[in-house]
Amino acid sequence: MKLIPLFTWTGHPFTDAGLVALLLLNDKEKPEELTAEDIKRAVKFASELYARKEWSSGYIHAMMMPNSGILMANPSMAKKRTPEAVENSLLSLLNEPEDENAPICEVCGRRHAREKPVYRSDFPLVGTGGIPNYFPSGKDGANICSHCVFLTQLMPLVAYRRYC
Repeated sequence: MKLIPLFTWTGHPFTDAGLVALLLLNDKEKPEELTAEDIKRAVKFASELYARKEWSSGYIHAMMMPNSGILMANPSMAKKRTPEAVENSLLSLLNEPEDENAPICEVCGRRHAREKPVYRSDFPLVGTGGIPNYFPSGKDGANICSHCVFLTQLMPLVAYRRYC
């Protein structure tokens, strides 16, 4: 029996950028090479970075995913935003149970979408719940699975540059 890799290329620039970050942080070339330990290591790195004010408020909130509850980028979450809290949020997202009755993910086409609609606070350029005509057929939010949302949360890491 062949195991299905946790992540694959989707062809979507936001999820694939997150996958690139995950691969680079672990010095891997292919998604099927990633292990659970690799994912934990990348989440820990991202959580420590994202908990910093300049990243959460200045970069993530201001430019990519305003008011992100997953990354705790909303300025009102500043007192609760710790590396541990961000790490728990990311891992919870990745381990979210899949509802087999939900529509298939519009990004990867592999998994079922999250139960709650996905908006721009968690996935860039998707739109808000207040503007339903932005979405196809005037529906409320985008049908995106938790794995694609997870990878998108790692997308900002492709802009990270470590100074020596």
